[in-house]
Amino acid sequence: IRSVLPEVLARLGMAGLDLYEISMSMRVYPGGGFYRAHTDNLSMEQRTRALNYVYFFHRHPRRFSGGDLLLYDTDVDTSAGTCAAFSRIVPLRNSIVFFPSGCWHQVCPVQCETDDVGDGRWTVNGHVSRCEDGTEA
Repeated sequence: IRSVLPEVLARLGMAGLDLYEISMSMRVYPGGGFYRAHTDNLSMEQRTRALNYVYFFHRHPRRFSGGDLLLYDTDVDTSAGTCAAFSRIVPLRNSIVFFPSGCWHQVCPVQCETDDVGDGRWTVNGHVSRCEDGTEA
């Protein structure tokens, strides 16, 4: 994440994120899993989040369908979004997507061929947040 961050920020027009910290977690969506539409920086605890990333991975051959990431057209300055216009990101194995933390997004329901959690939609995801105290993490 750190090595590609300057290029990602430039491509997204997000210059000025010089001091930052990176968080990371792993998540699995088994059959029936989904996440409702939300943003990742509306609460006071999340206000420093600037950039989200999602790295997709799964077993090969793929044993699930669905799980698409929907990125809604959003005015990130006001958090105003619309469900009428969005980009659909199919969770392709070994791919990554970056988007502003203020962007409304959701994960569509996952359907799995088996009950094995290993056959689900797996991600490594996280945030790049502005450092408030002036030191980089």
